Amino acid sequence: MLARIAGSSGLDAGSQQAAIAAFRAAYDAARPGPARLLLSGPGVFGAEAARAIRGDVELISLASLGLLGGFLWWRYRSLLLLGLVAVPLGAGTLTGFAATALVAGGAPHGIAFGFGMTMLGVTVDYPILLVSLRQPGEGLDAAATRIWPTLRLAAGGAATGLAAMLGSGFPGLVQLGVFAGSGLLAAAAATRWVLPALVPQARIVPQPMPRPIAAALRALRGRRRLALGLLAAALLVLAAAGGPRWQRDIAALSPVPAAAQALDAELRRQLGAPDVRLIIALGPGTEAAVLAASERLGAAVGPLLGPEGRWRRSTCRAAGCRARRRRRPAAPPSLERMRPRRRCARRCRACPSGPAPSPRSSPRWRKAAPCRR
Repeated sequence: MLARIAGSSGLDAGSQQAAIAAFRAAYDAARPGPARLLLSGPGVFGAEAARAIRGDVELISLASLGLLGGFLWWRYRSLLLLGLVAVPLGAGTLTGFAATALVAGGAPHGIAFGFGMTMLGVTVDYPILLVSLRQPGEGLDAAATRIWPTLRLAAGGAATGLAAMLGSGFPGLVQLGVFAGSGLLAAAAATRWVLPALVPQARIVPQPMPRPIAAALRALRGRRRLALGLLAAALLVLAAAGGPRWQRDIAALSPVPAAAQALDAELRRQLGAPDVRLIIALGPGTEAAVLAASERLGAAVGPLLGPEGRWRRSTCRAAGCRARRRRRPAAPPSLERMRPRRRCARRCRACPSGPAPSPRSSPRWRKAAPCRR
């Protein structure tokens, strides 16, 4: 059975997931026994990709939050610093979301929001730099004033680089540029003016590093040969492995599992569905020339498709080829060909929709009158 899910776009993952759930519920209610339900197509791919991406984003977000929080707690032993880190990030997120919604005329796209949050991860460094670069006895307001030119240059340069996305013409990239650029500027401004106003007299100092780690880092100081040796060893390992391997198959970027792609290919082969990855374009030219070229192409491709293949998408077959109509004989139809039509007309007179047109009213019938006489 070939089912078509209509009423929503294939990119609407929520609607596609609801449709897939409805199919599975109906299948379970039918209790078909040993039969299996196989679902495939763009809607299924979109739903599976959305589920996989959502799971990866949640896992990476939780892991990143745990690692960052653990590192900051290990170095500073301060819950206040963890709260300060969240202020610029929250300000950048809210500002970016509002700016993108204003430009796009609605909620930002999920992809723009996800990648924008990744770019806003650099704003976590702003409060750390403010606390770490503060001199002994210096308040946060004075420290923020001193480092503001450098912080302003860094945030402005990053936002300027993201502004190139505004001229891309793709709505997703435009939203990403607006979200990340405005968010970076808002986070820098929050670090400069909001953090010193919240905790003007905060005393946050980094904890001394453990002695083994500090001794190892001091031992590496000035060891250029060691660094070059590690780089050479890495290059040798890379060369022994065959060098970098370039992926030339764009399908490898798809989050859809290989098993699902193989199932889709098998179902398409069994159903005789066309391969939508290949498109043959004919033209330019007039309508008659394109239709004639389509007819010639169908005649040439037909033998290549094998005994089970057919030229399904021929425009000439769908619309009719004018050249083929011109090659039809101009002679009127014979009486043997007209008699079945007359019998069909007699049978159709009792139809509810009324009798069919009589073949005697046809121009061909009137043209064939001399031949009948």
